[in-house]
Amino acid sequence: MIKYPLTHLYSRETLHAQPSAIRDICALVARPEMCSLAGGWPDPAKFPIKAIRRIFDDLMAKQFSDAATNTPAQYILLEFIRLGLLDRQIQENIQFYRAKRDFMLEQMDRHFPREATWNRPQGGFFIFVKLPKNMDAADLFQRAVEKNVAFVTGQPFFVDGSGHNTFRLSYSQAGYEDMEAAIRIIGNLIKDGLAGPKPDIVV
Repeated sequence: MIKYPLTHLYSRETLHAQPSAIRDICALVARPEMCSLAGGWPDPAKFPIKAIRRIFDDLMAKQFSDAATNTPAQYILLEFIRLGLLDRQIQENIQFYRAKRDFMLEQMDRHFPREATWNRPQGGFFIFVKLPKNMDAADLFQRAVEKNVAFVTGQPFFVDGSGHNTFRLSYSQAGYEDMEAAIRIIGNLIKDGLAGPKPDIVV
């Protein structure tokens, strides 16, 4: 990393400036790595602390929603909205994900045993599954991964540490063939778990 001399940024460089609120606000501290409003303490009478605090809080909240958004993309999106295309796209998205949701639910009805239950979401991208209490979703996950199928175990979503018998499925990205295969595999693994360990075969 190239280092530039920052001595000229020290607050002592402001000593010959004319007194003003701007000078107080923009004075820099004698720490070259901090080149912002930090700096010798300004006169409180000239420094609108509450107003600056509000601006700072708004800025910090805003930066996580559109930090470093490029300007051309924002203008393109603005025109997209003005033409009424956003509303149309939203409706197309709803139809697209509704079809995928319905397909996954159909596969679950087909392949999952009745001992497993799940919600039928009205939005979003996920279906939350509940297994019998004597089953562990983490163990099911390990067995599913061995067959190249993965899901999110549900226990991290419970603040009290419960939910060991729950997991979450997503229908947002997987294609129809992958969903059918994955649900069939998970369903068979659940059935195997309900049946208990298979006895050793003695020859």
